Formats: sequence, C-alpha cells, structure tokens
Amino acid sequence: MDNIKVIYEDFNRCELKISLLLEINNILKILDTLKRKIPKDRDSVKIEIYGEYESIDEITESTLKVDTKLLDEEDEKCITIKISKSVKNFCLSVYSLKKFTESLKNRTLEDLLYNFSENSRDKQIVFNLIYDKLEFWSRKYIFSTTSNNKDTFFYNGNEKNKIFERNELCNINSNKKIDLLPYDFYLLQRTDQKLEIEKIFDKLTLLLSVIAISNYSSFKKNKLDYSINGYNNIKSEINFEHISFPVSDIKKIYDIFDWIYKEEKNILERIEVSRNILSLYCIDNNILEINNSILNSIKSNYSIYLKRNVDRYMKVIKDGQSLLNELENNFYMLQNTFNNKFKKSISTLFTFLISTVLFNTLATGKIQNIFTKDITILSIVLFIILIIVFLYEIFELIKNTDKIENNYEEKKKLLYLILGKNEIEDIFKDIKILELNKKEVKNLIKKSAMIFIILLIIFFTALFYLSIWFKYFIIYKAINFCK
Repeated sequence: MDNIKVIYEDFNRCELKISLLLEINNILKILDTLKRKIPKDRDSVKIEIYGEYESIDEITESTLKVDTKLLDEEDEKCITIKISKSVKNFCLSVYSLKKFTESLKNRTLEDLLYNFSENSRDKQIVFNLIYDKLEFWSRKYIFSTTSNNKDTFFYNGNEKNKIFERNELCNINSNKKIDLLPYDFYLLQRTDQKLEIEKIFDKLTLLLSVIAISNYSSFKKNKLDYSINGYNNIKSEINFEHISFPVSDIKKIYDIFDWIYKEEKNILERIEVSRNILSLYCIDNNILEINNSILNSIKSNYSIYLKRNVDRYMKVIKDGQSLLNELENNFYMLQNTFNNKFKKSISTLFTFLISTVLFNTLATGKIQNIFTKDITILSIVLFIILIIVFLYEIFELIKNTDKIENNYEEKKKLLYLILGKNEIEDIFKDIKILELNKKEVKNLIKKSAMIFIILLIIFFTALFYLSIWFKYFIIYKAINFCK
C-alpha cells in the first residue's frame, strides 16, 4: 500500500489519497493496482482531483496534467479517492485495518455494538482485508485476505432463542436493538501481534457476557452500568476504554456466560445460581475481581440446587399419588355410606312389616286380615317417609360428589405450580380416575332407584292382597274415577 494514504475508514466508507507530486506514470500504476484490488460487485468509487470522476478508468495521463494545472497553489496536491462500501454475500471490504480499528475506537460503546449488529444481522460476515495479510476470527466475524467464510465455526440455529432468553432474564436499557452475544466476539483464532481490534473484541466479549448475566445494565457513552441481585446486591460500572485485563481474566466471565446459555433448558435456574454465587465471590462489588474457581463453585451449587429440586419433585409426585388415594377413599366412603343408609331404610321397612305380622298374629290368634285399616295407613306413611329419605340421600350423594370433585380440583391446582398440566395428566391419569368414580356413583344411584321401585311395587301389591281395607279403597277410587 505504498504511496497510498488511508485517511479514514469505517463500515460504510473509506477515503484514500495519492500524492500528485509523484511521477505521472507511477500514479497511473498505483491507480491501476488499486482498481484491481477494489471488488466491483460491492464497492463503488468517486475520485476528486480538480474535477470529479466516477471511475478510475477515467483518470489518464492528460487528465492528471490538466487537473494538476487547474489546482490553486493553496489546494492540496493529491488525488482523493472515496470508496463507498457495502455488504454483499456477507462480505465487507477493509482497506486499512488500522484506520478501520481507529473508527471503531472513536464510537461510543452502544453505537459500536449497534454497527456490528446492523451489518451482520444473524449471519456470519467476512471482513475481506484488501491489503493487510492477517487471519483471525470469532464465530461470527472473520478477518481474512480472502472472501471465503468459515462455516465450520459458525452455527446460529439457537442464537435467536438465546437472545430471546437473555432479553427475558436481563433488563438491558439501550436506545438501540443489539442482537449480539459474547460468542460473536470471542476470538477462536488470534494473530501473534496483539492487534488493537483483537483487544476491542476481547472487551466486547467481556461486556456482552456481563450484560447476559446481570439483572440490569445500561450504556453511558463508553461505560456500562450493571447490577446483579443475588445473596448480595452488586452495583458497579465498567469503563470500556480502561479495560486492561488479560484474556484469561476475561475468559472467566465468558465461561460463566457460556455455561448458563449453552443448553436451552434451565437457563433461568443456571443464571439465578450464577448470580447468587457471583454476589458472594465478587471483591468490592466488582464482577471482574473474582477467583479462578468461580465457575466450579457455581457448578457445585447448581448440582445441589438440582438435587433439592429432585427431592421437591419426588415430594410432588408423592403428594399427587396421595391426592389420588384420597380421591379414591372419599368416593369409596361416600358410596359405602349411601349403601349402608339404603340398607338401613329397607331393613326398617322389613322390621316394621315382620313386627306387625307377629304382633297381630299373637294378639288375635289368627293370621287372617293382619293389615287392618290403621296398620295399612301406617305402613303407607312409613313407605312415603322412606321415599322422601331415599330422595334426600340421593341429593346428598350428588352434592357430596360435587364437593369431593371441587376439593380435588383445588388441591390439584397446587401441583401446577411445579408440574405442568400435561405432565400431571400423563403421570396420574387423574381425569380418567375422577370420571370413573363419578360414573360408579351414577350407577349406584340407578341401581338403588331400581331396587326401591321394585320394592315399592311389591309392597303395594302385597297390601292390595293382604289388606281388605286397602283393596276396597283402591277399587272404590277406581270406580269413582271411571264415573
């Protein structure tokens, strides 16, 4: 890149200058070399000498001579080349890594993250180094002399889910949408030159890790305010410009982030345990001041947490089984009570009838006309009372069935705080058990009603043949009805 001076470069543009004090043939060779370097499919050029030109091809020996003569003495004797850059096929040109890095350093922290996010979206991007012979990359951003990406280092299948989880669990106060994770800047391949841009990537890895762990974070120019609520509350700030930690220290925070978000399940539990342990181990409320064994401590506490959750889960299972046993017992007792009362009612009726027969037989010394008018009326009244009692018992049975079901449903709701609806139904089959017991109650009511109706028919048939008064009473009413 001799004789070409790069004035400025960022994501969107690059400005170069070539001195007009050089020999014309040398200038033309430089321009020709530059023309071959510029990717025509993604970058466009504007050239300013005295006039303005849309292409390097427009610059000839005569053009240079004429424009040079037209320049005033106070005008800068140089060719200004303005290159407009764009991302195409996930590739962006970088003509001077040094100037590009300078432009990154001049941005605020929030703006810096936003620019990387906007230019890459959720895709891998290759920064094609036009002149610098360097190779380094993270999972998402590749700096290379070629425009070929390294798909083997990039997999974004779960990235959107992880960003969503982070945004749900971490309150990020930002004016711009930043869809980036620490993975995106964590360098998988480094140079041996310790470049400034590598340091920027390390800092961004650290800050994004802190953001993804903290309860709250906000940007203030080049500072990140953050707070972590655990066993203790941590509230501090990190100055982006003043971060000077070795990569090993930055990796400690990154590894915690990686452990939290590595698996999609239990991210909430992992981040809560991490916050609790970090709040205990941080020195002077500084998340950067932690020892090397912090991740092992977090993992150990998480294992304890899981064991407690397993014990709690087993308790819930036992509670659910107890609830089912209670349901079965309640329905059994309900049906058993109804059966006993029904049998007692029938027994009362038979006891009365047998007693009547015995007493009348002993009193009169004969078995004819046992059911006198008074005894017949008394027997009918007793049977009517039994009918009323039977209907009342059915009403109570239905009422208690509903009460058991409502009580069961209320207790079952407590299980939903830990187990999901589908899990409860799959494990306990509660709906089938409940419906089966309710069906048994309905069958019991039908069976008892049928028996009672049969007894009713037998009773009044027997009265008709055994009670002369009842027989004539029925016949008399029937004749009057027919008239």
